[in-house]
Amino acid sequence: MAKKLPKGIRKSKSGGYEARAMVKGKRIYIYSRDLDSLVVDFEKAKEEAANEVEYLKRNLTLDNWFHEWFENVKCHKVKETSRPTMRNGYKRTFGFYMGRMKITDIRPIDIQNTINAMEKAGASHSAMRDNLGRIRECLEFAVANQFIPANPCIQIEVPWSFRRPKEEVALSQEEQNEFLSAMEDNWYRELAYFMCLTGVRVGELGGVKWKDIDVKNKTIRIERALSCNYVDGVKRQALTTPKTVNSIRTIPFIGEMEEILLSQKQKQSVLKKELGKRWRGKGEFEDLVFTTGMGSPCSRYIVDKEIKKA
Repeated sequence: MAKKLPKGIRKSKSGGYEARAMVKGKRIYIYSRDLDSLVVDFEKAKEEAANEVEYLKRNLTLDNWFHEWFENVKCHKVKETSRPTMRNGYKRTFGFYMGRMKITDIRPIDIQNTINAMEKAGASHSAMRDNLGRIRECLEFAVANQFIPANPCIQIEVPWSFRRPKEEVALSQEEQNEFLSAMEDNWYRELAYFMCLTGVRVGELGGVKWKDIDVKNKTIRIERALSCNYVDGVKRQALTTPKTVNSIRTIPFIGEMEEILLSQKQKQSVLKKELGKRWRGKGEFEDLVFTTGMGSPCSRYIVDKEIKKA
């Protein structure tokens, strides 16, 4: 009768023995022709792996853990264009104040002190709120992986809970008319009318293409948005999906929409012909309805500047 092999060890096709195990996420594989020496080496390797994992757990910093969590968990759930913003947001907030702390040492008072320090430094409540939510999610995953016993972000007093949210005020019809009157001789006149007639987000406005305009059925399809971010000081623009799934929608023409779009098409065609090779609307940015006077996409920075001028 063949001798029963220890758990995790089996006979190899090559004639020797192989041992396999997974110790707290670390994979172990050993091969030997001598079973007795393999058993000894296998037990030693499992013990070393367990000690190594415990050491890493005890010395894991918030910076280390946030990077691992973000790359392996969060990254796959957010749009590519949002990732640099989230990474930079962490670096400027919790990464700056407590990134070198070991996660096993972080207590609610450390999170509270960081919130207080950011408040004193004049950080916006929206940035603080967004990044606290991200850190809470990050450390909750550390709890799930048994790196820490509890999430230190739970019992925190936040400054924005004591402040009444700023009331959003829509422009009255009179104010809209005044605004459009101020835009009458502006290159972005049609863009301003389009915004007032549709209520689309600025990013969605920058992503509308002529193929999205259905003149026959008098509708506009919103299915992409223009993203504009600065990564390491370099401007990056891209067409992405809208903010949420429900943002993909079809808007009917209202008011003088058809006249506005016809005016924009004619004006853009004339300018495109005049500029020739200098026209910048190329590649994925070709066929955009609203562009700058050189054919570049209309980012939120450009639109905001023109609105403030008006």
